Amino acid sequence: MSKPGTPVICLETEERFESMKEAMERYGVSSGSLNSALTYGYSTGGYHFYRADEPKPDDSFFKSGNGGKGSSKKRPVICLETGVQFESAIAALKWLDSGKTNNRGNMRTALISGSALLGYHFYYADEPKPPNSHFKRAVYCEDLDTVFTSLETCADAIGFNGSISDLADKVANGTVVKGHRLGFVGVDRKPLPNGDKWKPAVTDAKRENMQVGRVSSPLYGKQSVKPARLQEWLGTICEYENAVSKPATERITGIRPDGAIFLRRQIAATELLSLADRYGEYLDFADEAADFAPFLYDASFSTRGAYLKVSSPGNIYREAGFPQDPFFYTYNHLRDALVPKGFYPSTVRVRHPHGLTLEQIKRLPELLERPVVLMDSDRDDTMIAVLADVDEDGFPLIAALRPGGNAVSEGRSVGGTIVCSFYGKPENYFRFKMQQMPQRVLYQDIEKGRELDARAKLQLFGGNIASPDLDRRIIRPPECIVKLRADTPQMETHGRETSRVRRESRDMASGRAALDAGRRAETARVTERHIDSNLK
Repeated sequence: MSKPGTPVICLETEERFESMKEAMERYGVSSGSLNSALTYGYSTGGYHFYRADEPKPDDSFFKSGNGGKGSSKKRPVICLETGVQFESAIAALKWLDSGKTNNRGNMRTALISGSALLGYHFYYADEPKPPNSHFKRAVYCEDLDTVFTSLETCADAIGFNGSISDLADKVANGTVVKGHRLGFVGVDRKPLPNGDKWKPAVTDAKRENMQVGRVSSPLYGKQSVKPARLQEWLGTICEYENAVSKPATERITGIRPDGAIFLRRQIAATELLSLADRYGEYLDFADEAADFAPFLYDASFSTRGAYLKVSSPGNIYREAGFPQDPFFYTYNHLRDALVPKGFYPSTVRVRHPHGLTLEQIKRLPELLERPVVLMDSDRDDTMIAVLADVDEDGFPLIAALRPGGNAVSEGRSVGGTIVCSFYGKPENYFRFKMQQMPQRVLYQDIEKGRELDARAKLQLFGGNIASPDLDRRIIRPPECIVKLRADTPQMETHGRETSRVRRESRDMASGRAALDAGRRAETARVTERHIDSNLK
C-alpha cells in the first residue's frame, strides 16, 4: 500500500501530484481506490495513476474498469466542429487552450456527456462516432433567423413531437423540419440535393402573424435573438472583460483559438442585452482612462476643470434618491488615483497618490453598480460607497459621491454626481465608522461583503452591520440627498416637508426616535405606579 505522501502522476492528463492527497482532492477519489489504481492498474474516477518516484509501467499494466480487457493507453480524440484528430485528449487541450490545468478534468466530461468545451465538442476516435443527439449544441433556424440553445428548446418552438435523436439527425442532414430549415451553430450545413440553396420556408402571412403576436416566435432563453445581434453583444461584453483583465472565473465570454467569441455559460437574452448595454457604457469610461494614462506625468496635459463621464446611476442610487444625472470623475482625481503611493512627481501636481492600477480604474463603473456598503460621510453633502475591491496594500476601496454637482461634458456645463475620490482605506476606518457608528449605514450587500472580506482578509463586511433588514435595501435617504432636496430651489415652497424629512432622517441616523420612544414608555410606567400607590 502506498503512503499518503507518495507522489503520483495521472496517465491521461500527465498531471503530477506531490502526494496522493492532492490527487484525491483534484479528482474526488478515495484513498482505497487510488491505492488499487496504483497497485493493480485499475482506473479510479475514470483515470489511471502510477507512482512518480518509480519507472512508468508498460501499457499492459493499465486496465479498463475493474480489470476488463483492453489497454488504456492514450486514446485519440476527434473535434466534431473541425474534424481534426488528435493523438490524445491532452493534445487536443494544448491546441484548444494551451493545456491549462483547470480544463483537463472538463475534457473527460465533454467526451462522456457530449457537452461543449470552450465552444467545441469531442469524441473518442477509437469508438464509433456517437449519434448527433449525443452532442449538446445550439440550433440555428435559417428562415426565422433565430438561435435555440438546445435541440429540446428547438423542438418545443417549432412543434416537433418526435424523438430528440430523430430531430438531431434531421438537423445534421439539412432536412426541412415542420417547414423550417435548421442547422447546428458552428457547423457547416451539408448542401441540399441538386445544388438547391437554402430558402425561407415561412410565408409572408405567417411572418406578419408572428410580428403582431398571433404566433409565438422561437426563443433564445426567453427572447428572440438574431445571430448578428448576438455576436455584437458578445463582442461588447468580451471587449470590456478584456479591458479590465477579468479572471476566467468571472467572465461571461471566452475566445476560441480561431478568434471566435463564445458564451461560457447559458444566459437569458434579456440579461445578455442588458449586460451589453452596461458594458458598452463602461467601455467609454475605460477608453478615456486608458487614453489619459500615457500623459500621467505630462504637465502639458491640462486636467483643470476636466471630467470623465463614469456611468449613469444604477438602481441602488436611484432608490436612494440620487438624481438621474450621470456620475463624473475629474482628471485630477484620476491622476491622484494612478500615481504610486508615496510618490510625488516634480512634473505634475499630485495631492494624494493612491497607487491604483489602470484596470481597477476601468472597473470603477462596475464596482459602483453594486457596492458593498453605502453610508453617510462626515460631510453632509457626500455619501461613501464601499466597493468590492482592494488596493495594493489590501485596503478596501471607497468612493466619495457628491450629488447635485456640476461638470463640463462635451463643452457644456451639466449636472451630475461627482466621484470626489476613489482609493483604499485601512481597517480601523471601517471599524470606527460602521461598528461604533452603525447608524451611518443605510445600505449593505452581505454577499458582496463576504467577497470583500476574503480579498481584504477581514471579518467585517460579511455580517449584519446595523440591522438584519439592511441586506440590499435602502433603509433611509442619505444625508446628502436630504440636504440636496432642501437646497434645491424648486423645493423651497415645500420647506416644512423638507424640514420634516431632514429631521426624520437625522432621527433615524442618531437613534433619537428609539430613545424618545423609550423615554415616553418609561414616563408612562412611572406615572402608572404613582397612580396605583395613591389609590392604595
